[in-house]
Amino acid sequence: AHIVIFFLAISFILIAAVSSTVSLQLGKYWHQLEKMDFVEYLTKKEEFRVLRDIRHSKNNPFWQHFFWWKFNFAKFWRYRSLHEVMHFHDLRYQFIFYRGLPHDFLFSSYLRKVKSTVFLSIIEIKVWTWLVVLLFMICDLIRRMLYSNSLFDKLLVISISSTNIIVAIALQTKIRRILKTLTREPALYFDDIKPEEALTLIQSEAPSTIPLTTTSTRPP
Repeated sequence: AHIVIFFLAISFILIAAVSSTVSLQLGKYWHQLEKMDFVEYLTKKEEFRVLRDIRHSKNNPFWQHFFWWKFNFAKFWRYRSLHEVMHFHDLRYQFIFYRGLPHDFLFSSYLRKVKSTVFLSIIEIKVWTWLVVLLFMICDLIRRMLYSNSLFDKLLVISISSTNIIVAIALQTKIRRILKTLTREPALYFDDIKPEEALTLIQSEAPSTIPLTTTSTRPP
């Protein structure tokens, strides 16, 4: 049992450290997306539209997932990067619009607060967890007193590790499916404004956040 507890402790420390680092980087990334210049958004939107039209030029799943980028990894990762930018601003617009919030609402700050709350609830070790571990150790101690087998101990470690991996993969798959459903086809906004026209609309200085008063259209 002590080997299992040691393995779980080391795994928890590593997962907590990696998750904290990724969480901080994600918060900074959201902040950068929200503070994106209006002209830069329009430019990236047009670039994303071109790549999206190429991907959907053929109604073939193999083309849309594998062949449209012609194994040009730079093109593939560029599309994914632009897709993240578009779906972030789409979610931001929907959140602000349907809740009647001001257009300068800091959506990235709100996401960071929610993320922190969820992260703490996930990473925090509950009291019942310690009780389960204590019960497990007592049962294993009694088992060792009555019956000791090194092969059983090895199989126990392997089974617990395999269970943790399977649960983690299942949870990741579910989260990815939810995220894919929400962001499969992000809406594109400001279709009536071209990047070269945006500079003439900005009189004094560029807005710190993308305005939400211009008309928008969803992709078909």
